Amino acid sequence: MSQPPKSFRFTVRDVENLPPQDRSAGAREAEYSDLACPGLKVLVNRTGRKFWYYRYSFRKHRHIIKIGEFPSTSLAAARQRVNELRAKLDSGVDPLTEKRQVDAIPTLQAFAQEQYLPYAEQTKRSHRDDRSRLEHHIYEVLGKLTLDAITTQKVQLFLAERTKSGLAPATVNRLRSLLQRMFALAIQWDILEKNPVQGLPKLQENNARQRYLSPEEVHAFGMCQ
Repeated sequence: MSQPPKSFRFTVRDVENLPPQDRSAGAREAEYSDLACPGLKVLVNRTGRKFWYYRYSFRKHRHIIKIGEFPSTSLAAARQRVNELRAKLDSGVDPLTEKRQVDAIPTLQAFAQEQYLPYAEQTKRSHRDDRSRLEHHIYEVLGKLTLDAITTQKVQLFLAERTKSGLAPATVNRLRSLLQRMFALAIQWDILEKNPVQGLPKLQENNARQRYLSPEEVHAFGMCQ
């Protein structure tokens, strides 16, 4: 069976029909280049799995970025992604450096579980309260966002919704303080540069309920005068 050329204009059918890498070959993967989209590669391993990559040079250094696996990442999507990455290169930005910077910033939930809570367990008596607040109030809304994606406006909306849902002002303030502390530590640990909670005012805490005397109590009180 003849081997396909190493460079050709990719079509979905041609990519589907690429054979697994020969097990006797020295390289573990066979690499093919798309003539229609410079830099787009598909690598085929010995089991027949196919992966999209983008190869490029930036300031005389060669780099490679994994885009996804075929067919879950389609040919059209792979080409679109390569065009986006090439646009970054044209503007003088190394897409791999940018990707590493983004990947280095965890989601709020990952940061809490992997860094903040282990630290809090060693330094705070109330670390169980922090865990409870995160699990019951914060993760659901902010947990999947990366720390740099949580803006002051998002925190304001989050706190306002908690107030609207009926949480007492003191409880909302505890949530605010927890977020402020977490972001302060993220800055201290060189993960972030700005604390989105800084400057947000606390709610006035007046959780005491007013109770009015019933008519019977008013009458009894009058009898004692």
